[in-house]
Amino acid sequence: MNIQESAFLDDSADWGAKMAIHYDKRVRERFPIYDELLDQAIGWIQSKLKDDASIMTLGAGTGEEITRMAKARPHWRFDGYDTSPNMLQMANAKFSDHGLSERVTLHLGSVDKLDSKQFDGATSLLVLHFFEDNEDGKLFALKQIRSHVSPGAPLVLADVLGCLDEPDFESQYQQMKQIVMNQVEDKNHWEKHYDAIREMVKWATPERLLELASSAGWKLEKELFSWHCLHLYGFIAGE
Repeated sequence: MNIQESAFLDDSADWGAKMAIHYDKRVRERFPIYDELLDQAIGWIQSKLKDDASIMTLGAGTGEEITRMAKARPHWRFDGYDTSPNMLQMANAKFSDHGLSERVTLHLGSVDKLDSKQFDGATSLLVLHFFEDNEDGKLFALKQIRSHVSPGAPLVLADVLGCLDEPDFESQYQQMKQIVMNQVEDKNHWEKHYDAIREMVKWATPERLLELASSAGWKLEKELFSWHCLHLYGFIAGE
């Protein structure tokens, strides 16, 4: 499988080799409900598409969600977009191990350019919170996805959401953090990690995300899942 030089994601999140190697483990420590999130996301998009479909994945990462979808739907084809060559190398190896390489094309690049390819559906899990809340950030990414699918196409999107100034934000964030701290051995690492997340995430409220999605041409079908600051939505492309 070739990793094509393309352009889709903002390159502000630079995933180094060490971080990419440990990502699948770390994301499950950070979000203990990660596998349930994937199950909900994949189950919903499966229900919306035929057996032969093409899927765009914004933020392919190590290829976990594509691998699960590809094993569940043996005739689906995938294009995965990411800015990290290290993450895409991990994904490439995973697809090879599972015999999926012929059905997946990976693209390395940033959000401002994309070829004219069209897709039947799209996924974006735990990516959009790296984008600024402005015309060139979250809204632009949502518009880009919309422009590459047909009306009626599904988008499943998960994001970390909230507003630092809202009264209940601190309580929700601390609850989420404490659940993780109770399950990990290296508590010092995770204490620092959650402090870093607070500064790294480009926060937006759930209401703001839904507003941006609507402006980009997406209709909310339903909220599929939520866990403290983490929300999973199913959208349908409008006319």
